[in-house]
Amino acid sequence: MHINDLIDILVEISIKKEGVLKKLLHLTIAQETLSKDGDIEKVKDTIEQKKKTIHQIHQMDIDFLSSYSKLKNELKVESLAQIHTKKYPALKELKRSIEDITGFIKKIEEIDQRNTIQMKTDFEKLKKEMKDLNTKQQGSKIASIYAKKYAQIQKNFPPKK
Repeated sequence: MHINDLIDILVEISIKKEGVLKKLLHLTIAQETLSKDGDIEKVKDTIEQKKKTIHQIHQMDIDFLSSYSKLKNELKVESLAQIHTKKYPALKELKRSIEDITGFIKKIEEIDQRNTIQMKTDFEKLKKEMKDLNTKQQGSKIASIYAKKYAQIQKNFPPKK
């Protein structure tokens, strides 16, 4: 395969990946909003959509790495930085696209970290609420048992007149 063809394939994959990463960014932002609103079912649906999107990205990465390896072998280089853009002008677009991809990934990671913290906080809050509810239920149960026993003891004494 010709070097320019390989570069064109890499540019095409990178541009597609940018589009899919934009979708992933929007899903991640939506997850953050839904999580804050406490809409667990929609958060779950959003996470499922994110999984499918991540799978698409993974497949693109496999295709990219395959072509990238071929390009490096053809040019006998270790990285893109060693290839001169004067000789292969399409590399400018590829490098720009890779920078954009890196920017999207950083934004997504930042929001995902906030989402993780929010979910952990919500989970701890839920655990505390459940523990408090359990404690209240045990307290009510004890009070109920005590009231029944006390009522039986009072039956043994004659009523006051």
